[in-house]
Amino acid sequence: MRCRRLIYASQYNRGLLHLLGMWGTIRAVVTDATLDIAYGWEVCESAKHLHERAKRWREGMEALFRQEGVCHHGRLGQAELTALRQRAGIWAYPTDFCEINCITALEMQHDGVVPVVINRAALRETVWSGVRIEGDITTPAIWHRYVQALISLIVDPRRWAQESDRARARSMSFGWASIAQAWVQVMTDATAHEPELAPFSDPTAGQVFPDFQPACCSKQAEATSLRVRPPGEP
Repeated sequence: MRCRRLIYASQYNRGLLHLLGMWGTIRAVVTDATLDIAYGWEVCESAKHLHERAKRWREGMEALFRQEGVCHHGRLGQAELTALRQRAGIWAYPTDFCEINCITALEMQHDGVVPVVINRAALRETVWSGVRIEGDITTPAIWHRYVQALISLIVDPRRWAQESDRARARSMSFGWASIAQAWVQVMTDATAHEPELAPFSDPTAGQVFPDFQPACCSKQAEATSLRVRPPGEP
């Protein structure tokens, strides 16, 4: 069943360690649950100053990838990632990262993947289906609450199907065609209500002004007999 296929497709330092840490608990209850991981190490490896501590962290993560039911795909192209997403059922994202605008959330819900996330930062705006857990995933109470919520959805196909339909339905408003149409409407409304500017008229037209020289300049000229000399003239 699709609801037993979980997926994680963000940078690995944004919550994957929490998910891998609870995987044994999840599998103890749902023995056929699977977890697909896709993103890759390329972003981390691009940092030339990668510290020894970060290298050890990666080694520890790769050891957790070897758990039963976990499949690490690494970096995937868009077509491969889309195919993987469309086979998955639940987007498990127990993050402690503050997203600015989570495109992954929009893509997951567009493909009917139901989110189970920590409700923080941009996820409050980009996740409208599934389960949103309030609080800090790094605290034991929220960690256990998240695990319980995740398992409850995995074992409830009917509820999963309802949330999947809800995810797809609203995601239609985030397609490029809808966004483009929204911008067209904004521009149309702005030009329709733009005030008409009156024709420009110069209030000084036809007036004659005598030569004017500030008093300070005329006095200085009289006192020093200054005149403008062309270049080269002594």
